[in-house]
Amino acid sequence: MFRTNIHAIMTARSDVFIDLEWTPGHGGTHMMKVADLAAKNAANPKSKRAPLLSFTSKSSAVQDINTAPRTRWRLHLDNPNHEIPETSGFYPASQYIRPVLRPTHHPHFKDLDRATFSRFVQCATNHGYIGEYFSKFVPSRRSSNSCSCVLSSDQPLLQTRDHVLRSCVQFERAREHLEKVCPSLHHPTFSLARLFSPSAIPALVSFLKESAAFSKSHAPPLQEDEWMPPPQDETVSNRRPSQPKDPTPSG
Repeated sequence: MFRTNIHAIMTARSDVFIDLEWTPGHGGTHMMKVADLAAKNAANPKSKRAPLLSFTSKSSAVQDINTAPRTRWRLHLDNPNHEIPETSGFYPASQYIRPVLRPTHHPHFKDLDRATFSRFVQCATNHGYIGEYFSKFVPSRRSSNSCSCVLSSDQPLLQTRDHVLRSCVQFERAREHLEKVCPSLHHPTFSLARLFSPSAIPALVSFLKESAAFSKSHAPPLQEDEWMPPPQDETVSNRRPSQPKDPTPSG
């Protein structure tokens, strides 16, 4: 851009002479420091010396957008009076895991692939592709929300996080990882919170990797609309209606 403009000026005005001087950044150049300070004051609407009070640079605006929510989250998470209610799906996991801004920096998750980490979060928050979530947050979803395992063959069984982790026969082999660190997993008094303790998290991650639990493929199937043949006097397609897309969990 600079070279193009200089060439245009020199072409149009043969009587104009331009001297170019190399400037070594801010080092030892006082006026460049003055110019830099003036630019920062102009971009800061809180500055009393700002000549353009309604102006802000794009980089400054983007920085404010990224910083403000992060600051509010830090104040919220660092509040000692902040407690996770027992009715929250995250309550069991919250006994060992506190919400953080960068959970992937945790030693257990640092090298974890994105898909497994996503399902771990769904398991920890109880917001995922399971019937328990859909029945509570997506009641309009056309599904019985029951598990597809053989335990539901005689009587529909709501697909809950507890069922997936402790008794669903589809994940029986992968559940061995959990049973090694939590032998009392099947006991009625066992608390799911223990699966989120530092010593049990690696086993839970192995269970998720091997079983693909809490993935969309294991979600309760949608119920198809009952198909009726078209009237004889109308020309319509005989194709069955397409199945709607499954709503994505918000957690």
